[in-house]
Amino acid sequence: MTPAQLVGEFLQSPDDLMKLAAFRNKLEKEKSSIDAKLKSGVKDQLEATREGLRKLLSTKSQVQSIKDELQNVEVMFKDPANNVKTFDQISRVHRSSTLQLSEQLAHPFASSHGIGFNGAPQFRPYRGGREQSYGDVFST
Repeated sequence: MTPAQLVGEFLQSPDDLMKLAAFRNKLEKEKSSIDAKLKSGVKDQLEATREGLRKLLSTKSQVQSIKDELQNVEVMFKDPANNVKTFDQISRVHRSSTLQLSEQLAHPFASSHGIGFNGAPQFRPYRGGREQSYGDVFST
């Protein structure tokens, strides 16, 4: 319905003209109430938006700070020899243990007594309280 039709329905008799002032006052009160609610809603929404922007800016600043710190850590640890006082000792121990491990993997059957001829392991089976090599067994 158009506004003219709504007014036409309200003003159906000449006595309805007397009610026009009261109707106008009623509409003005409703309008001012709606305007106040809208103004309050817009104010609340604007404040919420401002607070959200403040939080975003704060978060952006914190993320940038973390990023800068991580870049500093990355620069510090690119060359551990510059930062670790005992790096040479650690490196030597690591190389030594790696070499020992690779030798153990290359000769898995080697005993602590050594390796026999042609790289074959020397087995020292238990023989009555005394360890013997194959050479000892065959020589008796």
